[in-house]
Amino acid sequence: LFEDKETIIIQQKDRFEEVLLNDIILIAGTDKRAVLLYTRMQREPVECSGKLSDFEERLKDSGFLRLQKSYLVNMRYIEKISNYKAKIKNGMEIKVSTKNYAKIGQTYTMWRGQKL
Repeated sequence: LFEDKETIIIQQKDRFEEVLLNDIILIAGTDKRAVLLYTRMQREPVECSGKLSDFEERLKDSGFLRLQKSYLVNMRYIEKISNYKAKIKNGMEIKVSTKNYAKIGQTYTMWRGQKL
């Protein structure tokens, strides 16, 4: 029950908003000091303040996985990881870090095994 209610506070330009972690599909880094938050509830990503590395640190124990330099994905929304790509349930396909591919695959497989 607690896991489904865990939230994070995000800062947008003019407000703060509380978002359920289970609603977050992925977080994409940008060139500026902001990230794009893709959620189940909104068609378009929401821009919010912060660095991807800060989100990674905050969410690493909550089922989020850094696939490469620019993407942090909620593992519950990964359909599969193969051929250095991750297929996401929202239709996106993200290149997985070549350097860290084995470790990323192992982390995802272990997480998946705990959820079955």
